[in-house]
Amino acid sequence: MNFREGITKFTENILPDVRDNFPQLSQLRSWETSSSEQDPQAIERVKAKFISEDQHRQLLSALQLLPPENQLLECLWFVGKQEKGSKHPHVFLVERTGEDFNLFFIDPEHNVSSKNFLRPKISNLIAMRLKPDMESSEISIIRFGVDGLTPDQLKLRQQFGVAKELLRQDLPSMLENKKNNILFQAVIKPDRALLRARYTNKRKATNFLSGGNGSRALRGKVKANNIIINRLITFLEDGKFEKSTRFINS
Repeated sequence: MNFREGITKFTENILPDVRDNFPQLSQLRSWETSSSEQDPQAIERVKAKFISEDQHRQLLSALQLLPPENQLLECLWFVGKQEKGSKHPHVFLVERTGEDFNLFFIDPEHNVSSKNFLRPKISNLIAMRLKPDMESSEISIIRFGVDGLTPDQLKLRQQFGVAKELLRQDLPSMLENKKNNILFQAVIKPDRALLRARYTNKRKATNFLSGGNGSRALRGKVKANNIIINRLITFLEDGKFEKSTRFINS
């Protein structure tokens, strides 16, 4: 990693991570946009940041390798290192609903900070409704702190329930009275896009929702999401999914 790459990683990933330890120092702001006759492609530009047309095509192709039955499939693996206290699970879940697919990613990092004081106690969730056409597909991403939440609420099964809610409503019921726990959220529906973020301002958020790069923290979120989607494609192509018993009835 050269100097420029190091600065980019620091400003897009490390610094926002550290700031997530002190959410009270930065206000959560919300912005929303929608397509119009004057700008019919507004939503598609935002959506393309989080899932490109090429990724959409590759996902649909990889998903065709799964069994045709409507069943819940999972892929669970561990990241981080045990000796550094950073080991924790990542989970992909896929369910087929006719020609559509619901895709989920669960990344509970609330225990990572016990030995890594710069790492915040947070959870990351992604929910996607993937349809044959890009325009009708949806994606919802949320990163939130766990202050005030119980250990039971942070179990993988409960987090899966929260992820499923993201396809039905902007704010999960678990966070209805804890909106300040939200550190970042992007909701992209066919007709609108919602952004909730810290460490950015109106000008940069508006630029982001218009198809620009926005702030460095927002660019970091986009890059992280693209890494996750590419990993999902690889795991699907490598046949790493199996029928889920752990998350049934979650």
